[in-house]
Amino acid sequence: MRALKLSTIIFPTVVMMLSGCRSLDLTTHKMFGLDPATPTNKTILWPYLDFNNDSIPGISYFKAIKAIGKKKGSPLIVAIIDSGIDIDHPEIHPYLWSNGNEIKDNGLDDDDNGYIDDYYGWNFLGNMYYAQSEVTRLRKQLAIQLESFSDTKLRDSVTKAFSQSDSLYKIAASEAGKQYAYLTENYKSTDKAFIEYFSFVERQNKYHLNDAIDPRKLVGDDPDNIKDTRYGNNNVTPLYPDEKHGTHVAGIVASLIKHTNGIRIMPIRTIPDGDEYDKDVALAIRYAVDNGANIINMSFGKRLSPHKQWVIDAMKYAESMDVLLIHGAGNDHLNLETNHFYPDDVVTENGVEFIANFINVGAMTQNFDEGLVAPFSNYGKDNVDLFSPGFSIYSTLPQSAYGYNSGTSMAAPFVSGVAALIRHFYPSLRASVVKEIILQTGVEYDGLVIVPGTNKAIPFRKLSSSGKILNAYNALKRAGDL
Repeated sequence: MRALKLSTIIFPTVVMMLSGCRSLDLTTHKMFGLDPATPTNKTILWPYLDFNNDSIPGISYFKAIKAIGKKKGSPLIVAIIDSGIDIDHPEIHPYLWSNGNEIKDNGLDDDDNGYIDDYYGWNFLGNMYYAQSEVTRLRKQLAIQLESFSDTKLRDSVTKAFSQSDSLYKIAASEAGKQYAYLTENYKSTDKAFIEYFSFVERQNKYHLNDAIDPRKLVGDDPDNIKDTRYGNNNVTPLYPDEKHGTHVAGIVASLIKHTNGIRIMPIRTIPDGDEYDKDVALAIRYAVDNGANIINMSFGKRLSPHKQWVIDAMKYAESMDVLLIHGAGNDHLNLETNHFYPDDVVTENGVEFIANFINVGAMTQNFDEGLVAPFSNYGKDNVDLFSPGFSIYSTLPQSAYGYNSGTSMAAPFVSGVAALIRHFYPSLRASVVKEIILQTGVEYDGLVIVPGTNKAIPFRKLSSSGKILNAYNALKRAGDL
């Protein structure tokens, strides 16, 4: 799960706002208990602000809510496919989805959907959280196959695939080993960001790149059999102390729907610490669709996808049911025109999209200058759709806590939240139309930006298909005009 890993590495450098910002009349619109009109809180709540009023390229959320007034909306469900979510967090619980066709904790599958007691969603990971990377799993699987093949032609094909995966694995293992040695030698016990990064590198060596373990035993299914669906449980909450990602993502969505009545969050625990399994992702998408989700947030991804067709079929199913998919573009500062970050909506190298209900989101900072694009964010003229706040984002954490995180994992739920507002207040708009509204109504930046992972500056419009930044006010205004 590369989006998860790197979003926990990049820790916040809180940037002070430009001077001369005008305050807003927002006394009735507190966020995370903070008054956004207070200068210090405006620094924390930068993603929700408006550039014209605050000189900060936020999504104009408060302006949008003020404009929408007391307009009534329709019930709507946002599914969040992620790690465990603290469903008792005071910022999340009021907006929690519950399965009205299921009797809570009676040990029965009351709605006959194949999931016992899925009152608050489903956990496709069971008791597992720490997992291997996909390249580790694939390399081991190919090595086992090589030992059993006698057919020379087939063996040559597998040998080539193993050689490729072995090369990728050795590069990753070597880098992780070097990083661990360096960090151990230069350990900083008082630096919180350092400790968090050290923990990540430690888990890389212990779990992600360890081919001697089989964490899937904790789940009890066959991850290579899509028809083996009777697994997991109904516990959608975090099981481990560092399982924070899903709660942070859910808190962002919850912050955007808190001034509405009828939008609910559906937790689906699917994403481990390590690369997610294609089977889990495909079944999670289908679970969300079958249980009424209108929008699915997918803040995860990986470079390899051995069963990508299962996910593609599930995404097509979501499109057929008019469900909008929002995905974080990834944190490897890669050009997605020449690299894949799965799941995506492109099946061929010519970049042709196979569905019209998928938005791929890059991460931006609060700097309306060359540093606008987050330095870790993936990008792509055709395969990233737009950019959204994803750097130094304040949101919820497990055990009713709050904190910062960065990554396209944070950028995606801002888009999911805005999409939810549009579909809530204007329910007749189809998913593909909502996508176009969001892309067309973003804020343009005509200047140069530093391309992530380089020192090169190019026009911002060349880094995404829309060339724009998410804007809630403009999107809701356009939706209301249709």
